Amino acid sequence: MKIDPDKYKYRGFLPNYFIKIGIALVILFVLFFVSGMIFEKSITVEKEIIATIGLDGVILGLLLICISKNKIEDEMIHMLRLQAFTRAFIFGTAYVFAVTITTLIMNDELPLTPHSLIIIELLMFIFHFEISKRKLNKQ
Repeated sequence: MKIDPDKYKYRGFLPNYFIKIGIALVILFVLFFVSGMIFEKSITVEKEIIATIGLDGVILGLLLICISKNKIEDEMIHMLRLQAFTRAFIFGTAYVFAVTITTLIMNDELPLTPHSLIIIELLMFIFHFEISKRKLNKQ
């Protein structure tokens, strides 16, 4: 019985050029966010709306970077991706606990937002994945 390798090939990732689109979106929305905060007095839109749009755009760009294929996609890259997602999830959980404990000790308002948690987890994924790929390429 012959096994068809295309049948078991995972096709859930976006093409490689979406990495560049994601980087462009992150830069564009960071500039949008910063310019909205700088020129907030001359803009009639509320500060919260500008911040939400900017952060949502950054999350979209980071997500495109995370779910885009590499030029070479093999089992080792899938394993590195899984490890990076695991580490990012653990880091995000530790971040939530650390912020919660800190706010309880300091008797402050909880500065934890869903945007900050998602951005931190996506950045941690990209960081761990790229570092793991570089270590693998050096061997």
